[in-house]
Amino acid sequence: MNVTATTEGFAALAHQVWCERMQRAGWRYGPAYNETERTHDALVPFEKLPASDRRSTRAAILALEVEDLVFESIEYPRGPDREFTLSEMRVGLPVQCEPGPEIGKIVSWETDPGDEALRLIRVRWPDGSLSEHFPPERELRRLSLRFEG
Repeated sequence: MNVTATTEGFAALAHQVWCERMQRAGWRYGPAYNETERTHDALVPFEKLPASDRRSTRAAILALEVEDLVFESIEYPRGPDREFTLSEMRVGLPVQCEPGPEIGKIVSWETDPGDEALRLIRVRWPDGSLSEHFPPERELRRLSLRFEG
């Protein structure tokens, strides 16, 4: 079994999730497994599990190919289609909304308290209408600098 530090970390995290779910289901630590009393001797930190239990948790992580699933699930968008950030916000910034050709201008924005992530962007369109957009949906597109002015 090829155990890397990442595999060990995923195994420990998986065990923690298992413990939390067991406890929410009414189980608690006991020196021996007892289904009637809902006690389980594995409700301990991962490092305190017997070697055989740690090994089976690692094997499950490897069998599920968790590292590959995580790698394939994470995306760090870059380029013009990435989510807008607070650092680039300014009144008058020209944008387009997919799929339309109209060019609107940002008039205001709101952030989530505490983390300064953009929560909402307001855009005024050539016909005078105002629309609200949620940055994670990435429906707004940046325009080339040649359109700004």
